Amino acid sequence: MKESTSKEKVLKAIRHAQLEADYPKKVMDIDTRSSIFSDINEFPEIYFANQLRKVGGHFYHCKDDLELHLSLKHIITNNDTVYTCEPEIEQFLKNGNKLLPDNSSINFLNHEQGLKTASVVITLCECLVARFGTVVMSSRQLTGRKAHTVPKTHIVIALPDQIVGELPSAFRFLQNRYGKTMPSMLTFITGPSRTSAMQGDFVYGVTGAANLYVLYLDTQYER
Repeated sequence: MKESTSKEKVLKAIRHAQLEADYPKKVMDIDTRSSIFSDINEFPEIYFANQLRKVGGHFYHCKDDLELHLSLKHIITNNDTVYTCEPEIEQFLKNGNKLLPDNSSINFLNHEQGLKTASVVITLCECLVARFGTVVMSSRQLTGRKAHTVPKTHIVIALPDQIVGELPSAFRFLQNRYGKTMPSMLTFITGPSRTSAMQGDFVYGVTGAANLYVLYLDTQYER
């Protein structure tokens, strides 16, 4: 058969190369279950903190409610508008005047319009993944799908029983919590929002919060 076009010649050459290549006929005994990572040989919260810092996030270890309040005060400036809609956090912030030396609490908004104007949002999370310094959020949280994407600063409050080592453990954690009623959406946040789609340079805060803080509270308060 006459080869009438250059395209046919190229395709014929490719077919011959594939036939002549010494490809293995079968690939056997591939282990798809074992982790490709080495074991985490330190406290998961320490590993998480180091990984989070590598991707531009900030980690605060708070041993009690007072340290948590002081850390929030350190992060939030007088010009910031704070939003939260989770009752546990609302009550915690209102109790600030009982704990802080200057008897002051952090003012916040908890309505939809407040979210549109807020520069800081404070949320809980589903869990933390130590391996990658990742915060897991879901649509089952009261903050919904928008709270952690609109403001420039996202503050996450997490507890010791919420930290897991690996991503598969995070899915098991959620399955144990929700059973057959899993959230319709999961969000994995690894550091501040950033993209290199604009002229190849990293730009922060385009599709989410430009600043991410994780406040790890060692003493569990009532959720």
